[in-house]
Amino acid sequence: MEHISKTQQQLVAEKSASASQSSQFIKKYLINPVSSGLMGFAAFFTLILLSNLFTYVFGISSNFVLGIDEVLYSAVGFVLVFSYKFLENFQTN
Repeated sequence: MEHISKTQQQLVAEKSASASQSSQFIKKYLINPVSSGLMGFAAFFTLILLSNLFTYVFGISSNFVLGIDEVLYSAVGFVLVFSYKFLENFQTN
């Protein structure tokens, strides 16, 4: 086996710590807010879908149509939840 010096071991440990910090940063500021935003999008889209379905089933509306407007309204849910989760990271205790 090859002998590894202490300085090489320290370099490996520092790089490992740096990679861990960067992955935590990405998870905290990107992955968590995006996944929460997608849940917000899904919640808004589900509410819009159900409301359109009920208006069609109960005869209030004569046709059942989902258009681009509903997707854009659901995007509002993404933006709201994403913003909330992203700004939560800057909260002071």
